[in-house]
Amino acid sequence: MEYKKILVELFAYFPDLQDEYDQNEYIQDLPHCVFDMIFVSAIKLYISKSENERLWKVGEFLELMASSSDIQVKELLNVSVLEPLVLDGKALIQSVSPYLGIETLQNLSYWEERYS
Repeated sequence: MEYKKILVELFAYFPDLQDEYDQNEYIQDLPHCVFDMIFVSAIKLYISKSENERLWKVGEFLELMASSSDIQVKELLNVSVLEPLVLDGKALIQSVSPYLGIETLQNLSYWEERYS
């Protein structure tokens, strides 16, 4: 994954997020805002609705981010996805953790330790 193409990749995985992105012109081409405001909200919605297939896709996508050689992609994952999820509480983390891959979980543990 490349930071320059991360929004294209996000919407390829989750086309349902495209409409919300299009409606919020002020965050166009701002990946950190898109991931924090739109993607994290979508993850919470998928959890609340027990949308397991989408949660598996979330885990797959996050693992691709965690495995990326592009440091900006890893920063995006950590600062705009994992940290906000941890700040929302243990119940949310417990709900999403079973869907996450090894590298994502390693990154997540940093944030859990930091805020425990």
